[in-house]
Amino acid sequence: MRMIVAIIRPDTLKAVEESLDASDFSISVIDIKVRAGQEDLVQIYRGKYRIDLLPELQVNVIVNDGDVDKVAAIIAKAARVSEIAGSKVLAVPVEELYGSELKERKAVVQRTVGLTQIAE
Repeated sequence: MRMIVAIIRPDTLKAVEESLDASDFSISVIDIKVRAGQEDLVQIYRGKYRIDLLPELQVNVIVNDGDVDKVAAIIAKAARVSEIAGSKVLAVPVEELYGSELKERKAVVQRTVGLTQIAE
C-alpha cells in the first residue's frame, strides 16, 4: 500500500478532485506554505514586505500498489504538474493502517526502496 502525496497549486484543486472522484478515490487536503526557489515577491501594503512562503495544497491519497501509477498520472494530468513549477507527486510506502472502523490493525507488507532508487 502506498500514500500518494501531491503538492499542487490551490487553483488546480477542483480539477484534481473531479478527476479522482470519477475514479472512486478518496482524498484528504491540507493547506501548506512552500518556498520552492521562486524569486522574491515584494508586496506593497503600508510599506514594502517580502513574501517568502507561497500557499499550496497537499493532497493525500492512500492506494493499493497496483493503483499507484494510475493515481499519480491522474493527479499529474489534472494539476498540470509538468507545466507548473513547484508541483510534485510522491509515493510513500504505508507500513500499517489504523482506523476507527477497523476492529484490529492491519499490517501492510512494506516494500523496501533501495537508496539508489531514492537518489534518482
